[in-house]
Amino acid sequence: MPVSTNRQHMKRVRVTFRPKGTDVHPVYDLLTGGADYLEDVQLINWQVSSDPAGFLIHARGDAEQMAADLDAIPEVCHQEFIHLNDEEFYVYHTCRRNPMTDEIFDAFAETSLLVVFPMEYDNNGGATATIVGPEADIHSVIEDIPPEIAVEIEAVGGPEVQDSGVLSKLSDRQFEALEAGIETGYYDVPRQATSEDVAERMGCRPSTASEHLRKAETKLVTALLDHTQSKL
Repeated sequence: MPVSTNRQHMKRVRVTFRPKGTDVHPVYDLLTGGADYLEDVQLINWQVSSDPAGFLIHARGDAEQMAADLDAIPEVCHQEFIHLNDEEFYVYHTCRRNPMTDEIFDAFAETSLLVVFPMEYDNNGGATATIVGPEADIHSVIEDIPPEIAVEIEAVGGPEVQDSGVLSKLSDRQFEALEAGIETGYYDVPRQATSEDVAERMGCRPSTASEHLRKAETKLVTALLDHTQSKL
């Protein structure tokens, strides 16, 4: 006998949420620009069906300072760190929700949408994620997001749900540093530019530009070696 199906058009959307105002959760504020000692901050997974909610974060930076800052936030109930090396770590923490987070989480809970992790935090108050699900549900969530949260559509569709390429391992600023290096001639042979030229193109200090370049190069070389070894 025929099988009845109810199919909806699935869509993939890359979207950035940028909350503003006094209702921004203090932990979110810390992760998106409130701590200049953190970089490459990513949300690996969450459990938001209860209060307090649980979050697993991956980051680079000063873990000791982050632990102190989390400890100073009244909403944080628990935290635990897993150190990968001197500057890279995971932190699992639970924290109480606030009205703004309730609105966001509830908007997703009322649909069948999936958030494809990791979610990337920037240092300007933004969180960028890939959302997959029925087109109608995506429109519904975006419409239900409170007006004090800016929603920026970065991309719609595409053949891949999750970017697994080497460049996806770079933060936005590291990618920008590489672009500036190529454009200024920093990688020419012989070299036509210095880290000061790259810094001027990026609008930052030379030491900051050098750090972004070094970390980007390390990630690319490490990824290349890992790929090569996997083929042996």
